[in-house]
Amino acid sequence: MTLSQTSPLCRPDTSSLSDQILNNILLEALPPRTPENAEKSDFLKAAHTLSTTCRRFRTILLPVIYQDIHFPNVHKSDQRRHFLELAPIYGHLCRTLAIPVPRKGRLLELFRDHIHHFTGLTKLDLHIRANSEETFDWQTDPLGLKAEQEKEDAAMLSDDYDWRSSPEPPTLGRELELNLTDYRLWQTVCKALPSRISELHLSGLSWPDVAKCLVGLIFPNVRILDLGLHPGGLRFTLRSAQAFNKAFPALVDVTLEAYWPYTSDWISAAFAGRRVERLTLRGYLEFREFGRPLLTNPRDLRGQEREWAYAIQELLKLNANSLTFLNIGSSNCLYITLSEEIQFPSLTTLKFQAVNFEKDTNRFRGLLLPFSKGQALRSLHFDNCYRIPETLSAWLDPQAQAWPGLKELSMLNAGTYYGPGDDLYDSLEPYTRRKMEKPDKEEGYWRSRSRLALEKYCAERGIKFDDKWDWFEFC
Repeated sequence: MTLSQTSPLCRPDTSSLSDQILNNILLEALPPRTPENAEKSDFLKAAHTLSTTCRRFRTILLPVIYQDIHFPNVHKSDQRRHFLELAPIYGHLCRTLAIPVPRKGRLLELFRDHIHHFTGLTKLDLHIRANSEETFDWQTDPLGLKAEQEKEDAAMLSDDYDWRSSPEPPTLGRELELNLTDYRLWQTVCKALPSRISELHLSGLSWPDVAKCLVGLIFPNVRILDLGLHPGGLRFTLRSAQAFNKAFPALVDVTLEAYWPYTSDWISAAFAGRRVERLTLRGYLEFREFGRPLLTNPRDLRGQEREWAYAIQELLKLNANSLTFLNIGSSNCLYITLSEEIQFPSLTTLKFQAVNFEKDTNRFRGLLLPFSKGQALRSLHFDNCYRIPETLSAWLDPQAQAWPGLKELSMLNAGTYYGPGDDLYDSLEPYTRRKMEKPDKEEGYWRSRSRLALEKYCAERGIKFDDKWDWFEFC
């Protein structure tokens, strides 16, 4: 026998340690946890290995292993099926579950039949695949999705693919309405969801179909809601607004798609009696040449920009006193014209993402003015936005007294070019300077004068400025 098999020094006795102390020792020995990519993390691999050491280790580590479950790859249906079949044994340990399921089929039925075992579940991220992974028939493909789906599937076969981080919105070709059989199945799925859930993410179906399934249901504990659903039509019914309002009475944090065809009446009915604290209207990036981000109006909303803006105005009015976080990802926000009398006393973070401001100084001023006097605002973002008016620098002038409590400003990927005041520019010969200047001032690149003034004002006011400018590359 070897020394390792006989010596008690090589067999540490953990029986004298309490479960709490042993739990702390094991967690300290594990690598850092990465919930963004939990399925492949070293943490879970090490935890699984340790759990096979002995029964006591397994008893301590099982709640850790099953606490946060994420299935990033939609093609690993066998893995998901096996997990759901074990739900009667381990489901009560799960607190967070992110799982893609087909629109119909055996896997969805298995999810419905076993979701009630997740008695401790507080966060559910449910991504619904538009086609069943088991029953979709390309021969009866009425929308011609075969080539598109094959291309998408080829990308998703990669182990690095994660459906939760996809930057693309649902395509119009995915708007497959539920038939009567599918609708009845999804009604039972929604009814089976644990009532303890406080955070719910849904993506993949259309809002009208989901709204029908929500009629008569109440999720009393859902405070955080993310609906990554496509609109499914050009108009929303008031009945769907009422279903939304009744289903989520405790809602305080909501993320909706920026390209939904909102109307004032729908917003009023959906958010009546609510005090939303965090609101995100999620937009999507399109990339033009050289990787410059630009968001064009979604084709569903062209011609409806003003109606959309009136609806969002109503939403902001209803929640002006309670909002602490606002993120807008639609260029249609330029049509928002709130009264200067409306104030946002609790708003601490204001974000505009992927917005094309078109260098429209008048609309830009009208959009920002109601937010400019807020004492609570600490963080202001114009990330991946395009053609931001250079008048923004004047808003940061200490004498303008705008955003008096501002601590952070971000203009990620805002365009600029070298000019007077830049050391590199001033050190060059006149001929080379002309080559560095951007001749077309309407392309959205800031002049050096405005950029340097903005940076100066931020420094004077003690504002942390994220100066990750996108510099114009001269040849």
